Amino acid sequence: MSGSQISTSVVSVESAAGQVVSFNVDSSLAPVIERQLTNNITYLVVNPTPYTPITASPVVLNADGSAGSLPSVPNNFSTADYVYLSGTVATPGSITLPNQTIGSNLGFAGLIATFAGSETVTGGAGENQLVVTSAQTNLTWDPKGGTGVDSIYAGGGNNNFTLDGVNYSVVVNSGNNTITAAQNTNPSNPNSYNEISTSGGNNTINLDSGSSTVTSGGNDRIIAHNAGNQITVTGNAFVGLPAGSANNQVSATGSDTVNVYGTGNAVSASGGASVFVGGDQNAIAMNGGVQAMVSGNGNTISGSGSAALAVFGQNNVVDGATSGGIFAYGSGNIVNASGADTVLLNGTGNTVNDNGAGVIFAGGTNNSITASNSTFVVLGGSGTSDSATLSGTAIGFAQGNASIDATGSNYVIFAAGSNSATLGGGSLAYVGAGADTVSAAGSAFVYGGAGSLDFIGGSSHSVIERGIGSVTAQAGAGGLTAFGGISGSNSLTGGSGTNTLYAGGNGDTLTGGSGTNNLVAGPGSATMIGGANAALNNFVFDGNSAGTTDVISGFRLATDKITLGSGITVTTQTVSGGALSLTLSDGTHIAMTGITSPLTAAGSGSGTVLT
Repeated sequence: MSGSQISTSVVSVESAAGQVVSFNVDSSLAPVIERQLTNNITYLVVNPTPYTPITASPVVLNADGSAGSLPSVPNNFSTADYVYLSGTVATPGSITLPNQTIGSNLGFAGLIATFAGSETVTGGAGENQLVVTSAQTNLTWDPKGGTGVDSIYAGGGNNNFTLDGVNYSVVVNSGNNTITAAQNTNPSNPNSYNEISTSGGNNTINLDSGSSTVTSGGNDRIIAHNAGNQITVTGNAFVGLPAGSANNQVSATGSDTVNVYGTGNAVSASGGASVFVGGDQNAIAMNGGVQAMVSGNGNTISGSGSAALAVFGQNNVVDGATSGGIFAYGSGNIVNASGADTVLLNGTGNTVNDNGAGVIFAGGTNNSITASNSTFVVLGGSGTSDSATLSGTAIGFAQGNASIDATGSNYVIFAAGSNSATLGGGSLAYVGAGADTVSAAGSAFVYGGAGSLDFIGGSSHSVIERGIGSVTAQAGAGGLTAFGGISGSNSLTGGSGTNTLYAGGNGDTLTGGSGTNNLVAGPGSATMIGGANAALNNFVFDGNSAGTTDVISGFRLATDKITLGSGITVTTQTVSGGALSLTLSDGTHIAMTGITSPLTAAGSGSGTVLT
């Protein structure tokens, strides 16, 4: 914004007793500038003392930017000489002022620029200077040094300040200004520190040397090439930390954009800020509606509120409690999520820990997920290989090549592909599709679906409900209740506990374990094998097997039994070729290998028991 577009107010200063200079400055800075002029110049002019002599050197600029004569630097340490630049410059020009001589004088006490137009001033450095520009002034100033604490107040216009002394304080409220923190030219004290404050305008701030504190409320572009700066932006600023920058601190609370390509920088962003991280080992804290993208490596990112984050780099650590979504496309990243986070993985070897009520989508390869509470985890798919550990009431949804360890009261859904799961006590699984493997660490409950199941039991009793796909099950010490799938070709084997095995289709094999076995025939032909060391093998025909042909082996006379359902009786018993053949009243045919004598039938409730 140019000086003619801002609201201005008049300030005044006495250049000598009775000689008043008045000029316009940005209204928002007028009270501060008036106070500085009064305290540093006018008061001393009106109330001179032998200890504080003050002089003023007026310089009138010509239309071409030249000047007839230029003042000399005071030759002592007590006299304060201010340079007043006035006039109207039509064609931009330049002048050079003499600098202080360190050890001999303090240089000029200040520069009051009230001219209209554009001018470049080189030199004029001093100690503890006061520099003021008017609303109609476009000043380019490189003091070539400076000692003490120098204060610059830009009263408007479009100015360009080079800060190459020890310490500068710059205040800007309007205009299009360029401020550059450059290398300190004082060889005896090369360190420098600057304070730069803007509350308006479109400013460019270059931090090339020293350490600076920048407070920006305008539409500023701030580039920190060096280290150790503190930058606070509250307007609509752009902050760049290019490669080579390090250990800078940035706080962004407006609609700002922060680009981080350096190392070891710290950024805190909130509001509507956007953060882009291409560098390594930076720390980023996000809150509110911040959006961030990370392509660098080894960064630490924390998020809360509705912040959204996309990570394309490697070995980054994300601590999130955000509803805006966390997207991990890179590799080797660690995401610690909480709350209602949504996490999307599409990279390789990422790790996610979620203890909230979030949703995790794992679409990459070799990703590892640990989820608790009520987190919903979707993992696996074509070309993937992901794993998840679930606790609490977390839910796992596997789409192929996924491995799940369910340690709590979890629900696992096998939706497609070949997956594996370990179910702890109280966990449930649904075999919706694919070819899946389930191992029971405790008491597991599995619902059969369209997919095939390979089941390994554990120390507690487990249950497999009937589905469509075929089931291969081996009970553990806790025993098993299992229904074969209706597609047949099931293989159900009992363990040392109580086992109840149901044939589901044609071509099933039911094998008893060392405990108590109930082997129940189904709608297809089945082979039923009694456990050799079982406490009891009970072969059950309850009417669901009507018209089938089944085979029983391992039947022990005087120990095992055949139980017939209500209304079912034995119509014939025939011994032939070392086997007993039975025909039941519902049309079922049973071949009992190794049995060479008829069985004895006895009533038992509404059914019949054969021994």
